[in-house]
Amino acid sequence: MDRRKYPFPILAVSGLLIKDNKILLVKRKCPPSIGRWSLPGGVVEKGEKLKDAIKREFLEETSLSVEVIKLLTVYEKIDLQEDKIGYHYVILLFLLSLTGGSLKANDDAREACFFSKNEILKLPLTDGLIEVLKNILEKI
Repeated sequence: MDRRKYPFPILAVSGLLIKDNKILLVKRKCPPSIGRWSLPGGVVEKGEKLKDAIKREFLEETSLSVEVIKLLTVYEKIDLQEDKIGYHYVILLFLLSLTGGSLKANDDAREACFFSKNEILKLPLTDGLIEVLKNILEKI
C-alpha cells in the first residue's frame, strides 16, 4: 500500500534575507504549517530556474525584490498526515540580498516581519526551522 498522498518529493526553494542583523520570516496562511513562521519560499514551477523561483516566491510573499548571493544548504521537510506522508519537500535554501520593494505580506503569507535571533526562538516556527537556522547562521 502506498503511504504517500503525493507520489514524489516536491522541489522547493526558500530564502534567507538578513537586514540590520534580523532575519525575515513570514507567517504561513496556507498548508502545510498554517499559522507558523517560516522563511519565505515555495514550490518550483515546471520549467522555472531555481534562482527565478526564489525571486518570484519572495516577491509574491513579501513584496520585496531580491538577488541570490549563494546556495546555503539543501534540507528536507516530510509532513506526516495520519498514516501517510502528506508532503515530502526537498528545499534549497539561498542567501539573498535586498534589491527593492517595501515589506508587505502577500499571497500565502499572513504576516512578514524581520526578527532578531532571540525573538525567533520565542515564535511558533515550522518544524525543523530552528535547526536549519542554527546550522546555516554558523556558516555565514
